[in-house]
Amino acid sequence: MQENEIDGFTDGEEPMIFHYSRKHRLEHAPQNVRDFYDGKMNVQRGLLKSLVATRANRCLLFSIVVCMAALFFVSKFGRDSFKDTIDGTQAEIAAFSFENTVYVSTSLKAVKSPSASDDVSAKITALNEEKKEIACESLSDFYDGKELFLRTTFEDNDIMYVEAEIEIFGKISKISTKVKKN
Repeated sequence: MQENEIDGFTDGEEPMIFHYSRKHRLEHAPQNVRDFYDGKMNVQRGLLKSLVATRANRCLLFSIVVCMAALFFVSKFGRDSFKDTIDGTQAEIAAFSFENTVYVSTSLKAVKSPSASDDVSAKITALNEEKKEIACESLSDFYDGKELFLRTTFEDNDIMYVEAEIEIFGKISKISTKVKKN
């Protein structure tokens, strides 16, 4: 402090006077602020009450519920690209890469009870990132109505996807999968 200062003000300078009046401030405040200070405001308690308190909240909650229902429906009833059912026989494909070799396994098995038997032919195609064919192999065997595995390997030349075209009971089904890299 300097010699000519009193309480932070120089001689001859008048100190600033500040008056706070809550009543005066609330006179110019919006009605919802005045109601809040008077305790008249109805505050919604609980998660569900707050989610349905306003029209915008209800719309948001409704859209979230619809999106979740659609996601559940698609995940439960949507078709998986790696499996298909042909006349009571489930066809499934799996592929993984290990030490520069891609191993592919295609399985056929009866869904409920053993189904009819027939010759099976499968055309296994290895695809790159752009889904262009890199290699192809044809396999065939006799399906006895219970379970059958058709397996093959490919040299890993940037194979990203494997597709199988299976013919059984005079019907053709296409299934595909992404190669799991280890």
